[in-house]
Amino acid sequence: MRDTIAGLRPNSASGVLDKNVSLPLGGASKRAFDVVMMPLMLATAILVRLFTKESIILCERLICLRGRMFVGYRFRILVAKETSGSWASGVAGALRASSLDELPQLVNVIRGDMSLVGPRPRAAAELSDYFAQAPECLIARPGFISICQSYNPASSDHLTEIMLDCHCVGNWSARLDFALLGKAIFRGSSRW
Repeated sequence: MRDTIAGLRPNSASGVLDKNVSLPLGGASKRAFDVVMMPLMLATAILVRLFTKESIILCERLICLRGRMFVGYRFRILVAKETSGSWASGVAGALRASSLDELPQLVNVIRGDMSLVGPRPRAAAELSDYFAQAPECLIARPGFISICQSYNPASSDHLTEIMLDCHCVGNWSARLDFALLGKAIFRGSSRW
């Protein structure tokens, strides 16, 4: 994996992977912070279960720390035509708009595949494109909340998102994590 990534942008990814690899970005204090929001996931799971008889969890292959693959989880949110009324349709829309469908990723946070705040998790198919432009993101766990989600996800283009992820990794601090978390929470609550 390291050779594949290093071949995409010579001397950049391999150098990043060789530095600071004893502990992931933020260490134990960041990990303790990651476990805080678990009760919200249970409430959302119950709400999603009211609208579907299928499995409420969707799985996808994502890339995490040091280029390792893991299975990421999300709630299955029904599309409007599958719901049985305007109330159900409104709830499904609110869950999607607030990103509550991503709450099962908190299981990935607890398992250590992800962090509460970090670069956006990337699908395996994005490996060559994304990590060629942002190899430094391989030294950080992907985040349940990313810097783009904290601000304005609708207006972010691909390059801006990559630059913001790189900025977040390069300037990591507990203060930045708390700021991004607070911004994401208040942005989400203002939509309801």
